[in-house]
Amino acid sequence: MAAVWLSGCNLVQRHMRPVRELEVSRQLTREASFALERGDLQEADRLLVEALRECKTDAEARALYGDVLWRLGQHEAALQQLQWAVQQAPDLPSIQLRLAEKYLESGDTGLAQRHTEAAIRHGHDNGAAWLTHGRVLQAQGKMEAAIRAYQRSLDCYPDNPDALASLAVCYQASGQLDRALAEWQAALEKCQPGQEPVAWLVGLGQVYRQVRRPADAAEQFAHAAERDSGNPDLLVQAGLAWLEAGDRRAAVSSFQQALAKAPQNPIASRYLQELTQNQVMLTAGEDSPFPPPQ
Repeated sequence: MAAVWLSGCNLVQRHMRPVRELEVSRQLTREASFALERGDLQEADRLLVEALRECKTDAEARALYGDVLWRLGQHEAALQQLQWAVQQAPDLPSIQLRLAEKYLESGDTGLAQRHTEAAIRHGHDNGAAWLTHGRVLQAQGKMEAAIRAYQRSLDCYPDNPDALASLAVCYQASGQLDRALAEWQAALEKCQPGQEPVAWLVGLGQVYRQVRRPADAAEQFAHAAERDSGNPDLLVQAGLAWLEAGDRRAAVSSFQQALAKAPQNPIASRYLQELTQNQVMLTAGEDSPFPPPQ
């Protein structure tokens, strides 16, 4: 009887051991996430190595370890860890997407697409999956398909500013300027004042120029320059747009600010000199010889 009881205890212990190992691994993974938030990559690396030593089958720990290795510049090792994580948990869309993002960043859009499609198969209402899938299609130059993917993402999460901005970029690239303008405005409305991404402000400014609204373009370029620590190239773009709008005084101010930041800026120097000699005036609708920054 005692032998049977002891055998039963051993059986319970064997079944409980993987559960305890997973619990320890998950706790270490949470601590690693906190370390990442602090920017302590080395501590996150140490904790995740320990987590995987406790439980080699913890796909979440392995995926996060891949993220850490990627940020440490160990890209091949990172991809290997994420591939293993996908094999361990193929039905987890979040891990499929993490691997897809790494492939997209490394320029392999074919493999990236394979994993975004896998994520979508496991959740057709996954807005994040559709968003990443759209970015992959956009990188492949498939603008119409990318637009449909971003629209599916917005069907899931209508207020997602990243999806709105991505949609704006595609509309702008495909020449649908009115739609691009509406999406840029919608994306920026979701941002807290003073927290607008510089690239989004520049994108809106570019569209304003394309639809012949140079004064509005100038304001966006000036705001982008302010958000980007007085970026002289953006100040130059603001100055050129002010010239197109016919506002010499604002143009001079923008060029002067650009030269204060970059005294050798050739565009600002040229236009400021010509303005002071009363030789320059771009009319609204006339293309500037200098394209806006990308």
